[in-house]
Amino acid sequence: MTSTQKLIWKIPLAVIGVIVGLVLLLFIAVGCVLYVSPVRQAVLEKGVEKVNEKMDYDIDLGDMYLSPLHYSPMVLYRAYKGEADLPLAIEIDSLFVGHRGVDTLVYTNGLRLNAKLMTANREAPFSDFLSIPIEVEQLHLDRTTVHSDSLIAAVGIDAVVGLLEVHSPELVIAEGKYPLHGLRLNDAFVGIDPRPTEPDTTAQDTTPTLMAFDAPDAEMRNIRFRLTPLGMDIRTDTLSAN
Repeated sequence: MTSTQKLIWKIPLAVIGVIVGLVLLLFIAVGCVLYVSPVRQAVLEKGVEKVNEKMDYDIDLGDMYLSPLHYSPMVLYRAYKGEADLPLAIEIDSLFVGHRGVDTLVYTNGLRLNAKLMTANREAPFSDFLSIPIEVEQLHLDRTTVHSDSLIAAVGIDAVVGLLEVHSPELVIAEGKYPLHGLRLNDAFVGIDPRPTEPDTTAQDTTPTLMAFDAPDAEMRNIRFRLTPLGMDIRTDTLSAN
């Protein structure tokens, strides 16, 4: 075999070697982002900085853990194919979202969510995401504020939640099914201020959305609800269902 023939044989081998090397480097980079906390936090902070630059919103995020980023691709693939459920865990410490110069939209001191998307034995489950049943093992909100005066033209909303804890055996958003078990709600205020607006003549679907809540063992303390146009202001020290 001549030297030219040897060189021709070595070219595809070199290309294959480069491809394999790039793939390995990609996996190492992804591994660093997903599993090394300082790197993950740096990427997260850079992403928030870019969002703040490109949009009319201000986001300030203390720390976040999002479980799908820590699963192997096989776990995500099996859930996508409907072969297994997809576990979901979210932990957020200190999140602020504001409409720049206008509204403080959301602030939470802490959010903990452990849930499971019940994608097993469902054909193409993500084709209709809202119809996927969700098993909520734990939802915990600590000192959370929601305020919208301009984001939604038809209504102003003020809500403050000191503590919210709940779990749900099977919640389905598309069907309006919200079984709320073990509900604990403390130090909450909700204020609603509807405003007159022009009717939306472009709406394609005017079917009302049905929402069914089931709270068999709820316990709520220091709750206030205010509906401004009707002059309605309801307060309760303790409300329980069992």
